Amino acid sequence: MKKMLLVVCVLINVAYANNVTQVVKSNDENPKVSVIPQELLSLLVDNGIKQIEIKPGIYVAQMNNLRCDSLRKDAHFPDSSEGGLTFIKCFQDAEIERNGKGDLLIEGRMLAQILNSVESNTGMTIWDCSMGGRCTAFVSEIKCSVDLNQDSLSDAFVCELK
Repeated sequence: MKKMLLVVCVLINVAYANNVTQVVKSNDENPKVSVIPQELLSLLVDNGIKQIEIKPGIYVAQMNNLRCDSLRKDAHFPDSSEGGLTFIKCFQDAEIERNGKGDLLIEGRMLAQILNSVESNTGMTIWDCSMGGRCTAFVSEIKCSVDLNQDSLSDAFVCELK
């Protein structure tokens, strides 16, 4: 019953959060935000997402249904050699529920750090945590673009997260 209640709460939080679209740009005044689009696009490409040229010099990469599962082993393993470590796995084309199906991404920890940065610097709710050190992040769509026609690459990168 507790597990079902937790899943329902996560689904409600995720459904509410996914009504929001957050746009991050490489020319943002906040230096913590301005690095996000280029790093995020790099991670998408590193994970095999193809960039598509939509107009001359403008490329877009998109990932759908991104989920990251995180477990901090403080509470459950205080005497273990793994105590205090955080385990993170991220998936694309994933189901919302923890341990659901999806394609494992190779840079899960870095992707989780970028999602933390988006959440802490923009106010967009991405992570949902429960007792016991378990957290889940879900983003229904990440779409990043680079406009190589810009005079400066500092103006070229944009990402939308939904």
